Amino acid sequence: MRMKFLIIAGCFFLSGLAGLIYEVVWARQLGLFLGITSYAHTAVITAYMAGLAAGSFYFGRRADQHPQPLKVYAWLEIGVGFYAAITPWLFTFLQSAYVGFGDVSNIGEMSGHLSRFVIALLALLVPTFLMGGTLPLLVRGFTTELSELGRMTSRFYGINTLGAMLGTVLAGFLLLPKLGVTATIFVGVAINLGIAVVVLTMPGRVSRRRTKQEQVTLDEPLPKSSRAVVLIAFAVAGFAALLTQMAWIRALILVIGGSVYAFTITLASFLAGIGLGSLLYARYLARPGAWLKRPLLHERTVQAALMAVLISLTLLLGLPLFSKLPAWFLAAYSAGLMDYFPLFQLFIFALSFSVMILPTLLMGAMFPLVAVIWTRSIEHAGRGVGVAYAINTGGTILGALLGGLLILPWLGVHDSVRLAAGLYFLVGSGFWLIANGTPRRVQRYAIAALAVLAWALTTLLIPPWDKAMMVSGAFSRPSNMNRVMQEQPDKSLQQIINDYELLYYEEGPDATVAVRRKRNSVDSQRTLVINGKADASSMGDMPTQILLAQLPMALNPMAESALVIGLGSGITAGSLAANKSLKNMTILEISDEVIEASAFFEPENYSVLGDTRVNLVTADARNYLMAAEDRYDIIVSEPSNPWISGIANLFTGEFVQLAKSRLNPGGVMTQWFHIYSMSDADLKTMLKTFDDNFDYVSVWKIQAGDLALLGSDQPHAISQRYVTQSGAKELARAKVNGDRDLVGLYLFGGDLLSRYVQGSKSNSDNNPVIEFNAPRYLYASTDDQNVNNIFAYLQGRKQAVPMTDMVTQTGDYLHAPFMSLKIASKENAFKQVSARWMIDRPRVQVNGMSMAGLGSERLLAWLEGNAQFQIRAVLLSAETPEPSLQDLLTQLTQNTGRQGGEVTLADSTGAIWLINAPGGRSSLQLDIAWDCPTQDSGFSRYALHAALPDPGPDARQDVLTRLVSRISCD
Repeated sequence: MRMKFLIIAGCFFLSGLAGLIYEVVWARQLGLFLGITSYAHTAVITAYMAGLAAGSFYFGRRADQHPQPLKVYAWLEIGVGFYAAITPWLFTFLQSAYVGFGDVSNIGEMSGHLSRFVIALLALLVPTFLMGGTLPLLVRGFTTELSELGRMTSRFYGINTLGAMLGTVLAGFLLLPKLGVTATIFVGVAINLGIAVVVLTMPGRVSRRRTKQEQVTLDEPLPKSSRAVVLIAFAVAGFAALLTQMAWIRALILVIGGSVYAFTITLASFLAGIGLGSLLYARYLARPGAWLKRPLLHERTVQAALMAVLISLTLLLGLPLFSKLPAWFLAAYSAGLMDYFPLFQLFIFALSFSVMILPTLLMGAMFPLVAVIWTRSIEHAGRGVGVAYAINTGGTILGALLGGLLILPWLGVHDSVRLAAGLYFLVGSGFWLIANGTPRRVQRYAIAALAVLAWALTTLLIPPWDKAMMVSGAFSRPSNMNRVMQEQPDKSLQQIINDYELLYYEEGPDATVAVRRKRNSVDSQRTLVINGKADASSMGDMPTQILLAQLPMALNPMAESALVIGLGSGITAGSLAANKSLKNMTILEISDEVIEASAFFEPENYSVLGDTRVNLVTADARNYLMAAEDRYDIIVSEPSNPWISGIANLFTGEFVQLAKSRLNPGGVMTQWFHIYSMSDADLKTMLKTFDDNFDYVSVWKIQAGDLALLGSDQPHAISQRYVTQSGAKELARAKVNGDRDLVGLYLFGGDLLSRYVQGSKSNSDNNPVIEFNAPRYLYASTDDQNVNNIFAYLQGRKQAVPMTDMVTQTGDYLHAPFMSLKIASKENAFKQVSARWMIDRPRVQVNGMSMAGLGSERLLAWLEGNAQFQIRAVLLSAETPEPSLQDLLTQLTQNTGRQGGEVTLADSTGAIWLINAPGGRSSLQLDIAWDCPTQDSGFSRYALHAALPDPGPDARQDVLTRLVSRISCD
């Protein structure tokens, strides 16, 4: 019997492991098309829990009637496994169905939320219904005496929960990063089917004889009036448990970040405490008389009351820990733990577990305890466990619905935990007041009154939530925080945090959003902080925010429609709206709090939300794009970082393809990406993912650490006219003062880009490489290395910057603004005019250090009859000094023996010339060089080469004079 129990316990451990693998994977898959908003997430959780509750209730009743509950359990495992095996195709079908029936008009309305819930329920009801029946079947299969019910229930519940904890860790840290989504599902399938084989091939069956000892336990039934109290109390406990879990996760995200590993660790911490608590109950408290030498029912209800009250108190006492966690995180960072990823994740687990351990241990012990209190006899053991599990899970459903969507946004994290503590105290009070056998009612009420007083005093003594500390973002840039602390050693972390004032703070369903500003600062920079991470600002991030709008506008100056994914500060959207050709713009933002916070950036975003051309939609981007039918000339995707769970869905090839499908012909998509805290391999992965999905791609380094990836299915080029005229004002806000500055931002595109990323992985929904790799480099200084790798690859390779509108012919002149030249026409004879702006990245020495420079060469060529002309212009810089024109003339005449001299252009600019007299039938080769001033007080050097028919020795000087008289600096 013992060996059989150990085998089944091992199977149930693996069952929990597989179950959480499925939960993690299915939530990811559904989130891809249902969205990552709180409403979509709640729909998935509610559907999952509803299936578990229904299965537990149904199979709990059947477990008492079936002679071989273990065989039924095996078939449930088979059912779960087979269903899981078809989910990759089933979810694809559900996505197609959702797209077919989706209606963008109700995407944020109750009907839209309901449709997502129905789809989630259809996807998850069958497997979760089967999963829900496993616990009551196993408990019934191994429980022969009612006195053993508590110990057996707690053992199986604890073992299964610890298996779930391991499944969470394996899925988040190993299976998904290494195998991808589909293969991870089939790992779970193999586990389910393996369990079934083991259980079905086990010899013998468990006897369920009743004994005299068990008969005695039936003499003490729970009064009918108390049974309703027990069920209500346990439902409230489930509600409070899920509310606590969600509040903890929201609080810990502010401390450790929102990566997939952070979510994995917080969930694993919660499950570990629950599982250990259940096993500890089995070891120390499950035996009758283990606590009180009183009747069994009284003992159990007193235990339940005390546990609930202790959960309440430990929740309250854990609240002050949260304000300490950022300092502890920084201490671990300073100790160098971040250099060892597994060790750093173990520290984060300890950080999370320190908050959760006491309450979750007690929560884990409560479930088997209430199952014992509820169960009337051994004949109803399966039913008792099933009903208790169903009622508790029903409470968690309400916790997800009301807690996540209403209570957390209304009360905030701190007060939500206090509410959960209060609910647990009410649960304890309920159990205490139904306890039988108390010597005197007066004593019972006196003890309850003292408990209320103690709880009230504890609540009042808990310090308030330190908002500024919790949104300080210690996890995001700990090196900066440490540097400030070193520069101000006389200040504590709290004092440094207090140097900032919160202009706005709100905890919404999807995020905690704040706007902060340093006190008494001359620059008055405002920073938008989302979940503790700075995501936009009124100064430092301006170039990135503006160029994400202006680059696609420069590619498509006459764009009439635009889609902006992620409002943030609103500066990008405002910069787009500054172009008067734009007739309509849709902005997608999932957080109402971000929308409110954008009001603090109205001077920089031009109050864009008040623009009548703007349609603001509160929705998830992928969800919206699947449901919408609108098409756009420009799509700008600027979500937060790809290491953030959920946000990572907006950096996969499937998302790029989805956005591309919403572009008009000739439309342009702009994708923000970063090179800081990003490995070379992951950077190449993103570049390849984008390059694979567009025929034409260009990559621009818009600020230190930031890239803009521009893609289209038609050749695209920057309008030089837009840069220097209609877009000049906005570009100047981004510190781009003219076309020369913009050209310096270009990195590469076309074949050069394709060859650079050749052999790299692609980032996909099935293999989300970046989401799992990027958090590993979160604290690595990769900016310079990634840039140097690109420049090292580009060194010696000249490439044309995609630019158009560089030359115009008006009246009697050929204008070349990109060269700052104006050339008079000779009988309007310009033909085959071509213009190119070439760059390369040579190595230069700056202050003794070798670094990538910028070689810039502009070429203008044309024909006039039989004459060919080409002008080449290069920028002169202090790093690469050039000889003066007079010195250059001397060198050339001496070295070549050519005839040369000095001349002036039409605007009196000095120039030099050389003529190569023809021999035989050769044409006259004429070279002219001059300098024109640039906007930055430097100079560009021009070299004109003309190949033209020789007019003869006597007329050559006249040809030269007429030619230079047509040229002037513009």
